[in-house]
Amino acid sequence: MRSWSSLLLLALVACTGDVDPIETGDPDTGDSIGPGTEGDTSATLAGKVMGPDGDLPGANIRFCRGAECRYATTDGQGAFAFDEALVAWHSLEIVPPDGSGLATWFAPIRLDKDQDRVIDVTIPALDAAHELPATAAELELGQGLFVTVGKDDLEPPLFVDPATHAAGVRVEQATWPPLDEIDSEKVVAVWYTVPFDHHAKSDAGLPLRVQDQWSLDEGAELSVWVGSYGESAWLPAGSLTVGADGWLTGEAALPHLSTVVLVAD
Repeated sequence: MRSWSSLLLLALVACTGDVDPIETGDPDTGDSIGPGTEGDTSATLAGKVMGPDGDLPGANIRFCRGAECRYATTDGQGAFAFDEALVAWHSLEIVPPDGSGLATWFAPIRLDKDQDRVIDVTIPALDAAHELPATAAELELGQGLFVTVGKDDLEPPLFVDPATHAAGVRVEQATWPPLDEIDSEKVVAVWYTVPFDHHAKSDAGLPLRVQDQWSLDEGAELSVWVGSYGESAWLPAGSLTVGADGWLTGEAALPHLSTVVLVAD
């Protein structure tokens, strides 16, 4: 989990000039999904954050575009709002209160011209955490998602202590985050994983496989996407094929821990 005193420091030192654009992408080309800055602040963003037991006050909101971030804390009813928002892709991160046991919620979102966008969020509790082993091992980071990772495989974000544990949760379809530019009809599953935004030290990423929980056709190929905080985009993380043994395996690997989406091709 991020240190919010550190985030405040980042906010104070962040650049105030133009934000570098992110190139438009397409899932068919293997590019990230996220268009560039339009220079228009006619959009707004508002929403309400809930946990398993109802409204979630005191959750920290980080609404970013490149190095520029805006911050908020949900009020007593779990509400938040940002006016004069840039027409562009953004990173929306919601960190629940310390000790809540809830996941870090994250999605890259797109705001359009003159849009008053409302995003209501339900954050689930994480499954039991695993202590990160010294040597990489396969850990279940949410039901059916198995990631090979160890303590020395992860690089934490700036000002964040190295992780000692990892966890995740498979998200119920009714509370999936916004999946802008991903065909929601083809989405099979979504997971939140932590430690959020810790990056794989190896360019090869963190290998993964998925246990088939949906009676998928043998031989079917599915793609893996992961939300990128730094790029405000969904990044392709490779593909998996359904085997006769009930496992989806292949060359897919996570460049970092974040929101993971499994999509039928």
